[in-house]
Amino acid sequence: MKQVRDTARASVVESCREGGREARFPPASRLRSPMRSSGAPSRRVADEPALLPTVLGLGKVPTRIGATLVGVALMGLAGAGLAQSGGSSAQGSQDVLQFGSPPPLPGDPKPASDAPASGQPEVLQFGSPPPVPTDSGSTTTSGSTAQPESMQFGQPPPVQGSGTAQGDVLQFGTPPAATEPPPPAAGGQPGVLQFGAPTTPVPSGGQPTTAEVAMAEEPSDLEIGLERLWLEAGILPDGGTDASTSNYLHGSAFARWTPDLNWEVRAGARVDGYWQTGTPSADRLRLDYGESFVRYRTETWRATVGAQTVLWARVDEIPPSDRLSVQDISRFFVDRYEDRRRAVPAARFELNRESLKADLVVVPWFRAAELPEQDSVWFPVNRRDGEIIGIELPAALSTVVARGTFDDDASGSGGVGFRLSAAGRGIDYAVTAQRARHSLPYYQLDPAVRAAFLGGASLDAALAAAPGATFVGRHPYTTVVGGDVSAVVGGFTLRFEGTWLSDIPATTTDFRMITTEGIDWVAGVEFYPGDADARVNLQVAGRHLLDPPRILDRDDVLVFNGEIESPLADRRLRGRLRFNVGLDEFDLYVNPEIAYVAKEPHELVLGLHYFAGAAGTPGGFHRNHSMISIGFKTRF
Repeated sequence: MKQVRDTARASVVESCREGGREARFPPASRLRSPMRSSGAPSRRVADEPALLPTVLGLGKVPTRIGATLVGVALMGLAGAGLAQSGGSSAQGSQDVLQFGSPPPLPGDPKPASDAPASGQPEVLQFGSPPPVPTDSGSTTTSGSTAQPESMQFGQPPPVQGSGTAQGDVLQFGTPPAATEPPPPAAGGQPGVLQFGAPTTPVPSGGQPTTAEVAMAEEPSDLEIGLERLWLEAGILPDGGTDASTSNYLHGSAFARWTPDLNWEVRAGARVDGYWQTGTPSADRLRLDYGESFVRYRTETWRATVGAQTVLWARVDEIPPSDRLSVQDISRFFVDRYEDRRRAVPAARFELNRESLKADLVVVPWFRAAELPEQDSVWFPVNRRDGEIIGIELPAALSTVVARGTFDDDASGSGGVGFRLSAAGRGIDYAVTAQRARHSLPYYQLDPAVRAAFLGGASLDAALAAAPGATFVGRHPYTTVVGGDVSAVVGGFTLRFEGTWLSDIPATTTDFRMITTEGIDWVAGVEFYPGDADARVNLQVAGRHLLDPPRILDRDDVLVFNGEIESPLADRRLRGRLRFNVGLDEFDLYVNPEIAYVAKEPHELVLGLHYFAGAAGTPGGFHRNHSMISIGFKTRF
């Protein structure tokens, strides 16, 4: 039996290496019959005379192969007769080799003779057949001992009460009992290698429903626990800034209650600490809410009310459709995309119909992007050098920035958005329509300061003309219409996402804030080169303002960004490279890092964040803020 298993295992492995989806049968010349007579010593079928191949018209086939084929047929007939008799003995049923569908089991809706042509595929089975019902309706077994080991190709016998057949299975080991499923084990059934659908029984009436798949969590009492811990220390070696270090602490926890499969109640909290040493120093320790909501779900829809993270995106890093989420730029671009989003208070309704999904989100209260302290090197305004990120300022306005004050207007409602997505064969796509506010602030010069400054007043007099802050962060409403698509072509996943926006803020050459129309788009490709351990994700992104007046902002932006990741040193290390390169202006961000991951889920990470660029670009703004960091991350 072991020889048969090893032969089949090697054949399957070789088939998988060649990309085949179907398991191969072992060569007939290497099969041996496990069938023995009750009293005589066993004989090989290959020892029979060579007459049988000749009678069958196989005179040119080697004797051993022909004899094996005949032996297979004889054992199949013997197995069928044994199954029909339902007999048992004190020594247990004889081992059989069976081709074809297994005998009917208790609970089958129809007898085997009524089964349609598209029923179970043929099965090659070594071992005792499954128990069958007797005339009285009871189930007979093959003795008091466990069934011998078996190898099965095709679908296993249906479990009692199952309404549908399960997927193709290659199984080594003892098959499950037909009358009731085996007790679950922490590590799965011992001695079983299985391809295809598991043999776990499903409720009478068919496969698990969509809701049962979505609601894999069992009802539970109150759960309280930690989710994540992150400690990082960063050194700023560039002499262009007086700050010397930038350090970070993050921790998150949750409480969760699922009284039944329909309801879920969750409360999340996070703490973030930032410590910048040098001149100026910047310290902040803040407690914030995480995902905290009440959710109700059924087979086809779910409704969620509370703080939640809404990520509508097909591409990475700068998705144009992601307009309802709250951005976190407390450390600018240093963190990855999923770590640069915060929860937003919202009401969300999601409807699933086969391959379609409709998603409606209403944000009743606006929450602006999470910003660092104004003295932090990551704040979007550098008052030391008189710069605002993303804008090339003239010298006169740069002086106002260096001497002015900054505030943020984040009051009012949030917005509403709708997304309809569909999943097809090798292609997924979605369309979206949103009325949302810009999460990031756009700093507007106070009109009174502007009038005084352009009127020839001194700088001190112009600054004193403002009733409040010199610059106020604005979050204008914008209408967003767009879509995204992804397709798998060979070993490549191609993605595209684009949106039209009605109101993008900008500053004219006479220092007025205006809004103009624009288009944002990203095209990318992701693939796994070599042995599929490495991952490469490359993207080209652009922003184009449509017929703007003369402005200080860049009206056309084109960048190339991506991420390359691969395990190293026998998977004890992970190497990763993130980058962003300007294609129309010199703009550079490079983030190589190496992480020790042998003690997962704990990671020890060493990284470099390097910035360079021309005036008015993000890399140019942070040109003096390159950082070497070492951190510890863990998930619970």
